[in-house]
Amino acid sequence: MTITRRDLMKTTLPVLAGVSIGGLSIGCGGANVPSTTVAQGPIDALAMGVTRLEGYDVFLVRTAEGVGAISGRCTHVGCGVEPRPDGGFHCGCHGSEFTADGTVTQGPAGEPLPWFAVRLEGGNVVVDPTETVPQGTYTPIE
Repeated sequence: MTITRRDLMKTTLPVLAGVSIGGLSIGCGGANVPSTTVAQGPIDALAMGVTRLEGYDVFLVRTAEGVGAISGRCTHVGCGVEPRPDGGFHCGCHGSEFTADGTVTQGPAGEPLPWFAVRLEGGNVVVDPTETVPQGTYTPIE
């Protein structure tokens, strides 16, 4: 039995399309952002720089100005972003790049990473992802 090119294409193309679409969707599922406030722990235990909010796609950013919270999901299609050594963020799905404050420096993302409200309660860092705040908003550490 011989296989014609047409038969080969009819069998192979749907498989390749499925594999391609499945590969594109890796890391692009629903955002794992809490729907309510989350306590990270004591501010004294939070290192300077960028720290992932444990279990969520949110990063805490501690600087001399204070502490802020920035989304860990790319604004293009919702893939997870990872911190870069220079303090910015990179989306591994489609190559978007963001500065440390979430500003887009390279697309395809067209919107900055959102920032969330942070407050200190009894010395603990509390993030409220239901409340967005302007880019670069830091809660002072007293």
